[in-house]
Amino acid sequence: MTVTPLEERTPTADVMRALRNSGKWILLAGVIGTAAGLLASVVMPSRWTAKLTIQIGQVAMASTNGVPTKLPIENQLTAAERFNQPSFRLDVLKALGLPQPDTGNKESDLAFDSLRASAERSPDLITVQASGYSRESALTVVDAAFNSFSATHRKLFEQSTETSQSELTRARNSLTAAETEYRNAIAALKSGYAPGASAANNARDILVSNTVSLLRAQVSDLQQQVNAYQDALGPVQSYPTRAMTAAYVPERPSTPSRTTWTLGGAILGLIVGVILALLRDSLKSD
Repeated sequence: MTVTPLEERTPTADVMRALRNSGKWILLAGVIGTAAGLLASVVMPSRWTAKLTIQIGQVAMASTNGVPTKLPIENQLTAAERFNQPSFRLDVLKALGLPQPDTGNKESDLAFDSLRASAERSPDLITVQASGYSRESALTVVDAAFNSFSATHRKLFEQSTETSQSELTRARNSLTAAETEYRNAIAALKSGYAPGASAANNARDILVSNTVSLLRAQVSDLQQQVNAYQDALGPVQSYPTRAMTAAYVPERPSTPSRTTWTLGGAILGLIVGVILALLRDSLKSD
């Protein structure tokens, strides 16, 4: 009698055998996964995310020591927190002419949920971002948010600069008047000077000379004030809240494309099919 040796069995051989026996089911799982990925790409349309970096404005107050005191229009963290408040986002939707969220409008829901601001490393910068179902809609949301945000800052900036401009005008007018008086005093001093003049004339000359000294100091002080206000109002020292650059939106959407969804679904379906095949073979062996 001939004895046939037992076929050698290894874990790898068992796995390959289980996969061969369940090849149709694995293929079916891959097809189902592909269909699910394709359906997900239809149900979840592509989205684009726009980003904009905003520099918070500042105003400078004139100082007698020549170094203006710089004050931000709003604290960076406070500005970011105000930006993230629901009331602010509702104002942005209103400016865009969109209905309130949770009313069935997908554009409105996406804009409200995705609009947010975060503080950057620089103490006067925040980055704003928002998503849309197209590049144009994402840009529109970000631009509307910036306009709404900067409007409040612009009012505060204009009020502050108007006050400084008024003080500059006052200082200039006072300087012009003081310079006129100074020139007149110099002319009077020159016209009244004569060698061998009487004591009364000498006293008059001394009085005019003292007046000239006082006017000279006044002119110097007013000139410093004018220079200080001009420096404080300069574009380097005082500027409104502004966008650092134009808003940026990548050409490709931030969400997976239809191809990615479909391919990912197919791969996931195959993986699930393999796992189920091995589990089924393991239950049979037990």
